[in-house]
Amino acid sequence: MDERFEYTDTDNGIMITGIDRNAGVIEIPENIDGKPVTGIGRYAFSERLELTDVILPQSIVDIGAHSFYNCKNLERVELHDGIRELEDGAFKNCYNLRYITMYCHQGREGCIRNLMSDNIQELQLDIIYDNEDHSRLIFPTFEDDYVENTPARIFQAVSYGTGGAYRQCMQVGTLDYRDFDKLFERSVREDRFEAALYNSIGRLMYPYRLYASAKEKYKDFLRDNAKSAARILIDEDNTDALKYMCDNALFDEASAKAASEYAAECSNPRAAGIITAYINTHFTKMRKHFEL
Repeated sequence: MDERFEYTDTDNGIMITGIDRNAGVIEIPENIDGKPVTGIGRYAFSERLELTDVILPQSIVDIGAHSFYNCKNLERVELHDGIRELEDGAFKNCYNLRYITMYCHQGREGCIRNLMSDNIQELQLDIIYDNEDHSRLIFPTFEDDYVENTPARIFQAVSYGTGGAYRQCMQVGTLDYRDFDKLFERSVREDRFEAALYNSIGRLMYPYRLYASAKEKYKDFLRDNAKSAARILIDEDNTDALKYMCDNALFDEASAKAASEYAAECSNPRAAGIITAYINTHFTKMRKHFEL
Protein backbone atom coordinates (compact mmCIF):
# COMPACT_ATOMS: atom_id res chain seq x y z
CA MET A 1 0.00 0.00 0.00
CA ASP A 2 1.17 3.55 -0.82
CA GLU A 3 1.30 5.10 2.65
CA ARG A 4 0.33 8.53 1.45
CA PHE A 5 -2.88 7.71 -0.38
CA GLU A 6 -6.16 6.33 0.86
CA TYR A 7 -8.02 4.25 -1.72
CA THR A 8 -10.48 1.52 -2.49
CA ASP A 9 -10.03 -1.41 -4.84
CA THR A 10 -12.87 -1.56 -7.38
CA ASP A 11 -13.67 -3.79 -10.36
CA ASN A 12 -12.42 -1.01 -12.65
CA GLY A 13 -9.16 -0.35 -10.78
CA ILE A 14 -7.94 1.68 -7.83
CA MET A 15 -10.07 4.63 -6.73
CA ILE A 16 -8.16 7.27 -4.76
CA THR A 17 -10.28 8.56 -1.86
CA GLY A 18 -7.83 10.82 -0.03
CA ILE A 19 -4.34 11.35 1.33
CA ASP A 20 -3.10 10.82 4.88
CA ARG A 21 -1.04 14.00 5.24
CA ASN A 22 -0.82 17.59 4.00
CA ALA A 23 0.89 18.06 0.66
CA GLY A 24 1.39 21.13 -1.51
CA VAL A 25 1.97 18.95 -4.57
CA ILE A 26 -0.05 15.79 -5.16
CA GLU A 27 1.18 13.39 -7.84
CA ILE A 28 -1.12 10.40 -8.21
CA PRO A 29 0.72 7.18 -9.11
CA GLU A 30 -0.31 5.20 -12.18
CA ASN A 31 -0.36 1.95 -10.23
CA ILE A 32 -0.82 0.87 -6.61
CA ASP A 33 -0.19 -2.72 -5.55
CA GLY A 34 0.23 -3.64 -9.22
CA LYS A 35 -3.24 -2.35 -10.17
CA PRO A 36 -3.98 0.72 -12.31
CA VAL A 37 -5.23 3.87 -10.62
CA THR A 38 -8.31 4.75 -12.65
CA GLY A 39 -10.32 7.20 -10.56
CA ILE A 40 -10.41 10.03 -8.04
CA GLY A 41 -13.30 9.67 -5.61
CA ARG A 42 -15.85 12.27 -4.67
CA TYR A 43 -14.52 14.88 -2.20
CA ALA A 44 -11.16 13.02 -2.16
CA PHE A 45 -9.08 16.21 -1.89
CA SER A 46 -11.71 18.87 -1.21
CA GLU A 47 -10.96 21.80 1.11
CA ARG A 48 -7.16 21.28 1.06
CA LEU A 49 -5.88 24.82 1.27
CA GLU A 50 -2.21 23.73 1.19
CA LEU A 51 -2.61 22.17 -2.25
CA THR A 52 -0.98 24.08 -5.14
CA ASP A 53 -0.25 21.44 -7.81
CA VAL A 54 -2.06 18.30 -8.98
CA ILE A 55 -0.50 15.78 -11.37
CA LEU A 56 -2.75 13.00 -12.63
CA PRO A 57 -1.49 9.91 -14.53
CA GLN A 58 -2.66 8.73 -17.94
CA SER A 59 -4.54 5.86 -16.29
CA ILE A 60 -7.18 8.16 -14.74
CA VAL A 61 -10.57 7.88 -16.47
CA ASP A 62 -12.95 9.14 -13.75
CA ILE A 63 -12.77 12.28 -11.60
CA GLY A 64 -15.61 12.39 -9.09
CA ALA A 65 -17.82 15.30 -8.13
CA HIS A 66 -16.17 17.85 -5.81
CA SER A 67 -12.95 15.84 -5.72
CA PHE A 68 -10.88 19.08 -5.61
CA TYR A 69 -13.68 21.37 -4.47
CA ASN A 70 -12.63 24.49 -2.56
CA CYS A 71 -8.90 23.94 -3.04
CA LYS A 72 -8.54 27.71 -3.09
CA ASN A 73 -4.76 27.82 -3.53
CA LEU A 74 -4.55 25.25 -6.32
CA GLU A 75 -2.60 26.84 -9.19
CA ARG A 76 -1.67 24.06 -11.63
CA VAL A 77 -3.28 20.87 -12.91
CA GLU A 78 -1.64 18.31 -15.18
CA LEU A 79 -3.71 15.52 -16.75
CA HIS A 80 -4.39 13.42 -19.86
CA ASP A 81 -7.22 13.21 -22.37
CA GLY A 82 -8.28 9.67 -21.43
CA ILE A 83 -10.77 11.06 -18.91
CA ARG A 84 -14.25 9.70 -19.58
CA GLU A 85 -16.10 11.19 -16.63
CA LEU A 86 -15.26 14.55 -15.07
CA GLU A 87 -18.20 15.23 -12.80
CA ASP A 88 -19.63 18.66 -12.11
CA GLY A 89 -17.94 20.65 -9.37
CA ALA A 90 -14.75 18.57 -9.41
CA PHE A 91 -12.66 21.78 -9.50
CA LYS A 92 -15.26 24.24 -8.26
CA ASN A 93 -14.03 27.24 -6.22
CA CYS A 94 -10.39 26.72 -7.21
CA TYR A 95 -10.03 30.49 -7.47
CA ASN A 96 -6.24 30.53 -7.99
CA LEU A 97 -6.14 27.91 -10.71
CA ARG A 98 -4.35 29.47 -13.67
CA TYR A 99 -2.38 26.80 -15.54
CA ILE A 100 -3.65 23.52 -17.00
CA THR A 101 -1.48 21.12 -18.99
CA MET A 102 -3.15 18.30 -20.90
CA TYR A 103 -1.32 15.51 -22.71
CA CYS A 104 -3.45 14.62 -25.71
CA HIS A 105 -3.12 11.04 -26.98
CA GLN A 106 -6.59 10.49 -28.45
CA GLY A 107 -7.59 13.92 -29.74
CA ARG A 108 -10.14 14.31 -26.93
CA GLU A 109 -9.32 17.86 -25.85
CA GLY A 110 -12.93 18.42 -24.82
CA CYS A 111 -12.78 15.84 -22.03
CA ILE A 112 -11.96 18.64 -19.55
CA ARG A 113 -14.85 20.89 -20.56
CA ASN A 114 -16.37 20.71 -17.08
CA LEU A 115 -13.07 21.71 -15.49
CA MET A 116 -12.92 24.81 -17.69
CA SER A 117 -16.57 25.69 -17.04
CA ASP A 118 -16.17 25.30 -13.28
CA ASN A 119 -13.65 28.15 -13.25
CA ILE A 120 -14.57 31.59 -14.55
CA GLN A 121 -11.12 33.12 -14.02
CA GLU A 122 -8.56 33.44 -16.82
CA LEU A 123 -6.96 30.07 -17.61
CA GLN A 124 -3.92 29.11 -19.66
CA LEU A 125 -4.33 25.70 -21.31
CA ASP A 126 -1.29 23.97 -22.78
CA ILE A 127 -2.14 20.93 -24.92
CA ILE A 128 0.77 18.65 -25.78
CA TYR A 129 0.16 16.07 -28.49
CA ASP A 130 1.90 12.75 -29.01
CA ASN A 131 3.55 13.99 -32.22
CA GLU A 132 5.12 16.84 -30.19
CA ASP A 133 2.68 19.44 -31.52
CA HIS A 134 1.82 21.97 -28.83
CA SER A 135 -0.88 24.60 -28.46
CA ARG A 136 -1.19 27.31 -25.85
CA LEU A 137 -4.61 28.86 -25.39
CA ILE A 138 -5.86 31.61 -23.08
CA PHE A 139 -9.45 31.32 -21.90
CA PRO A 140 -10.40 34.78 -20.60
CA THR A 141 -12.43 35.41 -17.49
CA PHE A 142 -16.18 35.82 -17.71
CA GLU A 143 -19.18 36.50 -15.51
CA ASP A 144 -22.81 35.54 -16.05
CA ASP A 145 -25.60 37.71 -14.69
CA TYR A 146 -29.34 38.26 -15.05
CA VAL A 147 -30.69 41.70 -15.95
CA GLU A 148 -34.31 42.65 -15.49
CA ASN A 149 -36.24 43.70 -18.57
CA THR A 150 -38.77 45.80 -16.68
CA PRO A 151 -41.33 46.43 -19.46
CA ALA A 152 -41.46 42.73 -20.31
CA ARG A 153 -41.23 41.69 -16.66
CA ILE A 154 -38.62 39.08 -17.41
CA PHE A 155 -34.95 38.52 -16.56
CA GLN A 156 -32.46 38.13 -19.39
CA ALA A 157 -29.17 36.26 -19.09
CA VAL A 158 -26.11 38.32 -19.98
CA SER A 159 -22.43 37.43 -19.99
CA TYR A 160 -19.52 39.83 -19.42
CA GLY A 161 -16.24 38.94 -21.12
CA THR A 162 -15.66 36.33 -23.80
CA GLY A 163 -14.53 33.52 -21.49
CA GLY A 164 -17.85 31.71 -21.73
CA ALA A 165 -17.81 31.82 -25.52
CA TYR A 166 -14.22 30.57 -25.62
CA ARG A 167 -15.15 27.67 -23.37
CA GLN A 168 -17.97 26.73 -25.76
CA CYS A 169 -15.31 25.96 -28.37
CA MET A 170 -14.46 22.93 -26.26
CA GLN A 171 -16.96 20.27 -27.23
CA VAL A 172 -17.48 16.86 -25.61
CA GLY A 173 -15.01 15.17 -27.93
CA THR A 174 -12.66 17.84 -29.20
CA LEU A 175 -11.73 21.53 -29.38
CA ASP A 176 -12.66 23.67 -32.37
CA TYR A 177 -9.55 25.74 -33.05
CA ARG A 178 -11.15 27.64 -35.93
CA ASP A 179 -14.02 28.86 -33.73
CA PHE A 180 -11.53 29.67 -30.97
CA ASP A 181 -9.55 31.96 -33.26
CA LYS A 182 -12.71 33.62 -34.62
CA LEU A 183 -13.40 35.01 -31.14
CA PHE A 184 -10.21 37.06 -31.06
CA GLU A 185 -11.60 40.35 -32.41
CA ARG A 186 -14.41 40.21 -29.85
CA SER A 187 -11.87 39.46 -27.11
CA VAL A 188 -9.89 42.57 -28.05
CA ARG A 189 -13.04 44.64 -27.46
CA GLU A 190 -14.33 42.95 -24.32
CA ASP A 191 -11.43 41.42 -22.36
CA ARG A 192 -8.41 42.84 -20.59
CA PHE A 193 -5.49 43.68 -22.86
CA GLU A 194 -3.26 40.96 -21.39
CA ALA A 195 -5.70 38.20 -22.39
CA ALA A 196 -5.58 39.27 -26.03
CA LEU A 197 -1.82 39.75 -25.83
CA TYR A 198 -1.11 36.28 -24.47
CA ASN A 199 -3.57 34.61 -26.82
CA SER A 200 -1.73 36.27 -29.71
CA ILE A 201 1.65 35.18 -28.39
CA GLY A 202 0.48 31.67 -27.53
CA ARG A 203 -1.23 30.98 -30.85
CA LEU A 204 1.71 32.32 -32.86
CA MET A 205 4.48 30.62 -30.90
CA TYR A 206 2.57 27.31 -30.80
CA PRO A 207 0.56 27.46 -34.06
CA TYR A 208 -1.30 24.16 -33.91
CA ARG A 209 -4.23 24.25 -36.37
CA LEU A 210 -3.67 27.98 -36.88
CA TYR A 211 -5.02 29.15 -40.23
CA ALA A 212 -3.25 31.88 -42.21
CA SER A 213 -6.05 34.44 -41.81
CA ALA A 214 -6.07 34.08 -38.01
CA LYS A 215 -2.28 34.19 -37.93
CA GLU A 216 -2.27 37.59 -39.62
CA LYS A 217 -4.88 38.98 -37.20
CA TYR A 218 -2.75 37.98 -34.24
CA LYS A 219 0.35 39.52 -35.83
CA ASP A 220 -1.51 42.73 -36.69
CA PHE A 221 -2.62 43.05 -33.08
CA LEU A 222 0.97 42.72 -31.83
CA ARG A 223 2.24 45.24 -34.39
CA ASP A 224 -0.46 47.75 -33.51
CA ASN A 225 0.19 47.34 -29.78
CA ALA A 226 3.92 46.64 -29.81
CA LYS A 227 4.85 49.34 -27.30
CA SER A 228 2.28 48.24 -24.70
CA ALA A 229 3.06 44.57 -25.34
CA ALA A 230 6.78 45.14 -24.81
CA ARG A 231 6.26 46.83 -21.44
CA ILE A 232 4.21 43.88 -20.16
CA LEU A 233 6.65 41.28 -21.50
CA ILE A 234 9.61 43.14 -19.98
CA ASP A 235 7.82 43.49 -16.62
CA GLU A 236 7.19 39.74 -16.60
CA ASP A 237 10.66 38.92 -17.97
CA ASN A 238 9.05 36.98 -20.80
CA THR A 239 12.05 37.09 -23.08
CA ASP A 240 10.84 34.17 -25.22
CA ALA A 241 7.79 36.17 -26.31
CA LEU A 242 9.86 39.32 -26.71
CA LYS A 243 12.30 37.43 -28.93
CA TYR A 244 9.42 36.05 -31.00
CA MET A 245 8.21 39.58 -31.67
CA CYS A 246 11.71 40.61 -32.71
CA ASP A 247 12.31 37.55 -34.87
CA ASN A 248 9.08 38.32 -36.73
CA ALA A 249 9.76 42.07 -37.08
CA LEU A 250 6.69 43.13 -35.14
CA PHE A 251 8.29 46.33 -33.79
CA ASP A 252 8.66 49.50 -35.81
CA GLU A 253 11.54 51.83 -34.99
CA ALA A 254 9.57 53.96 -32.51
CA SER A 255 8.17 51.03 -30.53
CA ALA A 256 11.54 49.27 -30.55
CA LYS A 257 13.26 52.38 -29.19
CA ALA A 258 10.58 52.73 -26.49
CA ALA A 259 11.02 49.07 -25.55
CA SER A 260 14.79 49.48 -25.33
CA GLU A 261 14.46 52.49 -23.05
CA TYR A 262 11.96 50.70 -20.82
CA ALA A 263 14.17 47.60 -20.54
CA ALA A 264 17.05 49.82 -19.43
CA GLU A 265 14.80 51.64 -16.97
CA CYS A 266 13.74 48.28 -15.49
CA SER A 267 17.35 47.03 -15.34
CA ASN A 268 16.47 43.99 -17.45
CA PRO A 269 19.68 43.21 -19.37
CA ARG A 270 18.29 40.16 -21.18
CA ALA A 271 15.36 42.10 -22.62
CA ALA A 272 17.61 45.07 -23.39
CA GLY A 273 20.02 42.81 -25.28
CA ILE A 274 17.24 41.32 -27.41
CA ILE A 275 15.82 44.72 -28.33
CA THR A 276 19.24 46.29 -28.96
CA ALA A 277 20.17 43.47 -31.34
CA TYR A 278 16.87 43.97 -33.15
CA ILE A 279 17.41 47.72 -33.50
CA ASN A 280 20.96 47.21 -34.77
CA THR A 281 19.77 44.71 -37.36
CA HIS A 282 16.68 46.49 -38.64
CA PHE A 283 17.25 50.22 -38.19
CA THR A 284 20.86 51.31 -37.49
CA LYS A 285 22.28 50.06 -40.79
CA MET A 286 19.35 51.56 -42.69
CA ARG A 287 19.97 54.97 -41.07
CA LYS A 288 23.70 54.88 -41.82
CA HIS A 289 23.02 53.96 -45.45
CA PHE A 290 20.60 56.86 -45.78
CA GLU A 291 23.11 59.29 -44.27
CA LEU A 292 25.72 58.28 -46.84
